[in-house]
Amino acid sequence: MNDKIGIESSHTMIITKLLSGEYPDYNRVIPQQPETIVALHREELMTLLRQISLFTTPDNDSVRFTFGEGELKLSANTMDVGEGKVSMPVNYQGQKLEIAFNPGFFLDILRHSKNETVTMGVTDAYNPGLITDQEDQAPAVSSPLFVLMPMRLNEE
Repeated sequence: MNDKIGIESSHTMIITKLLSGEYPDYNRVIPQQPETIVALHREELMTLLRQISLFTTPDNDSVRFTFGEGELKLSANTMDVGEGKVSMPVNYQGQKLEIAFNPGFFLDILRHSKNETVTMGVTDAYNPGLITDQEDQAPAVSSPLFVLMPMRLNEE
């Protein structure tokens, strides 16, 4: 069977096997037309996420993002550590929108972004968020595209 390849260089040999089957359709999880698009200042958001992640634990590592008129509030609440709340101005207009993300995953995305601002597109608390370095949210070949799955919100 022709499903293996080996590469040898100096004292190292790498052998790999071709996997069979269909590759998952990753386009199905990428939001095509997010209902809400918000520009976020990358450095400020990174600072706030680092601060608020101090109030998370390995068992409860979600941060609540609450978008309101002109403001993004980040909050985390755990029995062991306590409650933390921070906020920043954003260009959001509309109904209050709450969605939760893992702060570590969000920070990883922000670390790999290059621009001063990132654009975040969300539809609701149950569908993935789309984050890019671009201003217009339309994926381009040279710009990274990040999909971040939300976490379930604990209702207060």
